[in-house]
Amino acid sequence: MATVEKKTSKDIERLYDLLKQKGYELEKPDGNWLWVSDRFSYLITYHEDDPSFYQLTLPIGGDDDASQMRIKNLSAANSATARTKFVKAYLDDDNGLNFVIDALVSGPEEYADKFPRFLSAIQVALQIFNEKTGG
Repeated sequence: MATVEKKTSKDIERLYDLLKQKGYELEKPDGNWLWVSDRFSYLITYHEDDPSFYQLTLPIGGDDDASQMRIKNLSAANSATARTKFVKAYLDDDNGLNFVIDALVSGPEEYADKFPRFLSAIQVALQIFNEKTGG
């Protein structure tokens, strides 16, 4: 049985340094995540047991809208997911909207190289969602 290498703190520090060099505003890594901001704050999640997996999430706070609005938002999230190839859009239990990209990459360098494309894809999904909801 093959053993899987674990992601190390050096991998996360390397990703932090690479994204910083590309001009992204970052807070210092803390635990399992980094915040990246342009117009929004994004969450980068990594898993120590899976060195090739990174997740980028754009969380947008929810509210306690009526069930009709939740249905409209779910429909818009489904459209955003279907039309953007690899962005998952979903509502969490608090009606919060989340746009997520799960990426399997060879390491921090590849993730940093693809990061602008990931951000762009999430922005397209957000645009589709807003078109569907009138937002």
